[in-house]
Amino acid sequence: RQTRDPELVPWTILFPLGIQQRDERELLQVGDPVQFQVDSDGRAANVTAIRIKKKATVESIKGCYGFLNYEVEEGKKLFFHMSEVKDREKEKLSPGDTVEFVLVTNNRNKKSYATGVSKLSEVQAGQRPERLISRLRTVSVDDGPKLVTTRQPRGPDGTKGFTSGQRVPRMPGVILE
Repeated sequence: RQTRDPELVPWTILFPLGIQQRDERELLQVGDPVQFQVDSDGRAANVTAIRIKKKATVESIKGCYGFLNYEVEEGKKLFFHMSEVKDREKEKLSPGDTVEFVLVTNNRNKKSYATGVSKLSEVQAGQRPERLISRLRTVSVDDGPKLVTTRQPRGPDGTKGFTSGQRVPRMPGVILE
């Protein structure tokens, strides 16, 4: 059927899609652009998402999973599972390597992760991974003082920083009971 939806392309033709018509490893999300074929019943078949590939370096690998130097949320690195790494590159992947991936967000828990991870280049010999060079970020203004910051602390309720009610003033050297 044809429809005119202002959020979609001016004229969009909608085809019914069943679970059997898509690749089960393909995680489709609402609004994803897709490529497909129309079968003899007028249904979408061989549906695959058209994904935008991003690049990042591997921050760390811990067994079956790892993290990329790509921040979706402030201070949090992007998670990937080794099952999402192309087969021939699983054993060769190490911190500092440049990879290409697709960013996907889980519809249930709203957490993002990398899928379709493939290695582009290796870390050069003698080159240290970014995480070992410095964990601090420096922010400076040309005419002002230099400011060095780390990730902002989070309070017990999950908010950024600390409120004045959480701090108790005390005299130096005096232990409060």
